[in-house]
Amino acid sequence: MARRLDLDISEKVAITTRRGDSFDVTLTFYLGEEAAGNEDSLDGDLFLMEVRDKASSDANEGLIMSSTGDNVITTSATTLPSSNFSMEISGSESNDAGVNNQLTIRCSAALMELIQSGRYVYDLQRYNTSSEEQKTILRGPFRVVEDVAEADN
Repeated sequence: MARRLDLDISEKVAITTRRGDSFDVTLTFYLGEEAAGNEDSLDGDLFLMEVRDKASSDANEGLIMSSTGDNVITTSATTLPSSNFSMEISGSESNDAGVNNQLTIRCSAALMELIQSGRYVYDLQRYNTSSEEQKTILRGPFRVVEDVAEADN
């Protein structure tokens, strides 16, 4: 008989970015193997990515960045920080079936400039509207490195 049940499906992925640089990451979702016909449709799904000073912080406490806009799970924070991610769902170029299986997470250089360099933690949650399941899919350290050059765009 099993003595342990682990329901944590999240993958630990370390993110390092530079203060003042654009943040732009695209994730492609598949059911099982990465192959044509296995695209995981994100239509109607909602996402939430938050960056905090420590994993034990809740609501507004320690919130550095969050998600805003369409396709976003409502956060427990009552006041959002000035720098936030946008979430965009689309189909991949190699996707002949027309399935929207990509999530692009963006934050402009101007907003990333507002984030102090340092070590933080993040996670990315997905709410699947078809199955009504909410799961953390990515988690890990989020490091912002100070930029030397300061562009004035």
